[in-house]
Amino acid sequence: MAPPQRANISQRAWIYHLPPPIPRGTPVPYTPGLPEHNPLGLDYPPSEPTSTIVLTSPAACFVDVRILKTVDLNGKRLEWAFAGWSEGVDLPVDGAEQRSQENEDARSPSALVQSPSKPTPLGLTTFNRNKVRIDPQLFGISNHGRDNVSQATTAVASPSSQDSNPQLPLSTLTLRPTKRMTWHHYIDSRHRIDSPSIPTDTGVIYPLNDTKTLETGSAISFPGFPEGQHTNYEELWDDVEIYAINDGRPKRKVCVVLRTEDVTPYGDPVRGIVIRLGQFVQGILRKKDSVTVERWEFIKGENRAEGTWKRTFRIGSEGLPCAAAQRERDLEQGMKLDMLGYEWEVEELVEWV
Repeated sequence: MAPPQRANISQRAWIYHLPPPIPRGTPVPYTPGLPEHNPLGLDYPPSEPTSTIVLTSPAACFVDVRILKTVDLNGKRLEWAFAGWSEGVDLPVDGAEQRSQENEDARSPSALVQSPSKPTPLGLTTFNRNKVRIDPQLFGISNHGRDNVSQATTAVASPSSQDSNPQLPLSTLTLRPTKRMTWHHYIDSRHRIDSPSIPTDTGVIYPLNDTKTLETGSAISFPGFPEGQHTNYEELWDDVEIYAINDGRPKRKVCVVLRTEDVTPYGDPVRGIVIRLGQFVQGILRKKDSVTVERWEFIKGENRAEGTWKRTFRIGSEGLPCAAAQRERDLEQGMKLDMLGYEWEVEELVEWV
């Protein structure tokens, strides 16, 4: 089976916050101009206070888990976790929007997600910035040739002879937005299931090369900001290779999605999603004020695919069927599992080489 296009493991390299609202005339994306061009006088460089990994399934279901690298003032390590469905709109060069064909057959989130509070789209998110000079160290892009740059960025990888700082070689690339994304939060660690303020966040995607993406976006109730405040941000994302796990069968890459929408014996609603994609499993379950989140990683052995599963993070008191997602040979799509007090359904089971 050919690799599914939407299956993806993304790891965030850094995040950069912009003031709301962004002053008119401010270049967006903003970070490619740093550090030379910083008209708002913002802090530099961008930072990454978390270990953030997003698993996205072939049907555009995702689990996003953000774990603080250091314990916060309240003794907590979970910054944010949420899960749901994403959808995208293509942005052609002429600026007109059209719904991406790859998402036409994806599962519609509207029947599962109620998002009464939709943030205002970022004002200049489809702005094309031609020949932007960037710090290759900040974006992790080589300034020696075109070998790692996709055609979408049309990079010119040679330092300018007019660089004001010869110790900081700059590359030049054209930033061209390709897609506007929306992430619908079906479960959110910061909001109860019945909350009227469960957010929907939006972002515009700028490919930098085949594995790196700059996202400009907006969100409501971003961690570190007052509840309900609309904030703008830019994030650099790295694609992580999906690899097969050696379980005694021919090597195949696997995606498993388990979902529950149940009630407790007391009538309280419960929602949960677990995604296993290649060498990662992440899950979140929400019940009233209780949140349970886990991340598992397959720790490689000497032969790459040989190793063992290890739980690298857990918070909460409920159980999650992460171990079941690691045993795809025992599962079938559509199967219902009574596990850990709730009924879970195998919504996706995809294998490819």
